[in-house]
Amino acid sequence: MASPRRIAKLESFLKREIGEVLLHKLNDPRIGFVSITKVELTRDCSHLKVFVSVLGDDAARNKIMHALNGSTKFIAKEACKHLQLHAMPTISFSKDRSIEKGIEICKIIDRLTEERNSRDSQEDEQNEEDQE
Repeated sequence: MASPRRIAKLESFLKREIGEVLLHKLNDPRIGFVSITKVELTRDCSHLKVFVSVLGDDAARNKIMHALNGSTKFIAKEACKHLQLHAMPTISFSKDRSIEKGIEICKIIDRLTEERNSRDSQEDEQNEEDQE
């Protein structure tokens, strides 16, 4: 079992290396713009979960996720070339929906702000009418 500090260092290294593999070594036309947002390595270093943000509609995202998960052995081999581990971790990719959720929250805030401004305008107009 690796220490939490060692796990954090390995996660940082693997995040950077996998990003390089996706950008420069993986020549799969199905994989468009992918951003690695987070990685989680198990304490025994046997499994690495890679969270990615993918642009596009649901069909495009699913296609990209399928391509990424189909390329895990190649990605692991390339990413771990400069790393001394007893065994390569098994990699799995997961969609990170935090950006989408952030956009949804911003839209809700915008809608609520518009509703509040509209309500305030109506109240101001009503108060002006009452004063006349």
